[in-house]
Amino acid sequence: IRAVGPRDTSVTIMVRLHGTGIVRRDVTLASVAEMGLDASLVGDAAAPDASRAGAVLHGEVRDSTGAALSGARVAIAGSTVEARTDSAGRFTTVPLPTGTWRGTVTRLPFGEQKFVVNSYAGDSIRLDVRLSRVTALSTVTVRERAVSGRLDGIAERRMRAAGYFVDSTAIAKATTMLAVLHAPGVTFDKQSGGYVAYTMRPSMSRTATMKCRVSIYVDGQAINKDGPAKDNPDLDAFKSDIAVVEIYPRASMAPLELLAGGGLESRGECGVVVIWTKGFLGKS
Repeated sequence: IRAVGPRDTSVTIMVRLHGTGIVRRDVTLASVAEMGLDASLVGDAAAPDASRAGAVLHGEVRDSTGAALSGARVAIAGSTVEARTDSAGRFTTVPLPTGTWRGTVTRLPFGEQKFVVNSYAGDSIRLDVRLSRVTALSTVTVRERAVSGRLDGIAERRMRAAGYFVDSTAIAKATTMLAVLHAPGVTFDKQSGGYVAYTMRPSMSRTATMKCRVSIYVDGQAINKDGPAKDNPDLDAFKSDIAVVEIYPRASMAPLELLAGGGLESRGECGVVVIWTKGFLGKS
């Protein structure tokens, strides 16, 4: 028996008739979407009764061309009843409990088919299913470029005007780093090939001022602070690799994320200069 409605057609339903009498079988016609969403589709059909053995479900699963599909999964929702098709596309389940059940037939790369069956004791229900192959999309290659959180931090600090910033555009226009490194209260110098920076601080007697050497960091790593200037890096040698320079005349001006919390030591009492390279920030 196959029931047909204005839009939908049921699966084949096999009914075992007794020698005499009438056999009632409820048939539900519904779209796939309706079967998946609304339990009311079963109407007044009997609720499943796990204590009573009902019908055996069997049938075949084929593709749209009629070829048998092996390994298709036939599963009954809300129960442990499940079967797989053999090489000929055939399957047989154990007896379902009596009542109305919803199930699915699935096999990759084919679509899913939903169905509803009414299980009665002693019945054998045949379910023949055609699955359509899911259209495969063209392979899409996604290339993700990591956006450094440091870039966001630099932009935020620049908006807060917490310090003084020299970006790669200004650096590219300068012939040397000394020509572009300027900030109130901070003096940059190149000694014996190495770059140093100073601020002026009151002496112990407070009757004079003295040079206080600024802490310089390159990509978060402290460079020689108290040793000879010649041991400091020559910023001109890798000027084209510098993305941005942050200058803070006083340690109190430097954001906390650049000190202990950000991997920099909190020893920049005379000021802090942070140099970020393009390679470290992932910028070209």
